[in-house]
Amino acid sequence: MHEYLLHRRVTAECLCCHLPSEFEFTSQSDQVVYKGCLRHQGDSTARLRLRAADHVSLWSSEVQLAQEAQDLERQQAAAAVVALEAQLLELRGELSDMRGALKAEISQHPVASVEAWFKGEEISAAQQARDESYRSRDRALGILWNLDALHHDDESKDHFCSCGKPTPRCREWKILATTRSLLYAWEEKQVDRLRRHLPHALPDNHPDVLRVGHRAHWPESR
Repeated sequence: MHEYLLHRRVTAECLCCHLPSEFEFTSQSDQVVYKGCLRHQGDSTARLRLRAADHVSLWSSEVQLAQEAQDLERQQAAAAVVALEAQLLELRGELSDMRGALKAEISQHPVASVEAWFKGEEISAAQQARDESYRSRDRALGILWNLDALHHDDESKDHFCSCGKPTPRCREWKILATTRSLLYAWEEKQVDRLRRHLPHALPDNHPDVLRVGHRAHWPESR
């Protein structure tokens, strides 16, 4: 007997291979067994061998799908960081040009120039673009933090990633190695902001967020 809803598609864990699958039950007594597992039900030697072979194939496929999803997330995160660095560099250049122009105007018309510049839409727009860039950077670093949670140094075994692979053979670990110092410095700063009850950008599943219960909120300005 099972307790799943009847006559509608539901996702449930197969009691044979223990993988999530879609079912449409018509009775509470229906077997919660994925259709791919039906052919190897039974206790004969032949069925047991077939079950083992089928499960290895199913699990291998699930591992491959998970790896592909993780690869895509890693690529997106790396691309986001590169794009944000370029955007920040461009914004810094624009702000530098504006400061230079502001200094030149102030030297000629001190009071009137300051009032005109700070009321102008140009500075306001640049500040908004800068703030959005910071928020986008925080989101990208949050993605990298989640990736690092799965791929960091194994404290119990030298030169091994926490995923179980030697570090030279783990693509994620090698990519994170180039940004880990930046990532950890960002994390430390965000944890400090969290503990001081300031807006922060830590992922909701970060241990300090779960402990304190103060979820992420990006400030309007930095």
